[in-house]
Amino acid sequence: MSLIDLAGSERADDKQFDQDRIREAKAINKSLSTLKDCIAPIVKNQSLEENDPKIHVPYRNSPLTFMLQDCLSSESSKTLMIVAVSPLPEHFGETVTSLKFARMVN
Repeated sequence: MSLIDLAGSERADDKQFDQDRIREAKAINKSLSTLKDCIAPIVKNQSLEENDPKIHVPYRNSPLTFMLQDCLSSESSKTLMIVAVSPLPEHFGETVTSLKFARMVN
């Protein structure tokens, strides 16, 4: 069993961020985007017939997806995503973004 905390997306335009934090936020967002790019072909491959050519899954585009390759690609594995959201009005934008991401990778 593997448990992975994906950290969530970060808004790089926040005025409190210094340059190091902005670079970190960009890396997090890129990893999450690459994860989405990997999950879509995995789902499509599961619906293909046995003799159909498989769609390439770009695991190597991110250290995160490369590390998760065995968890995501095994036919015997199950993946569950839990999305933490906030009920506060000031977090509405982030909550909606998180829910949209979860829906895209579903």
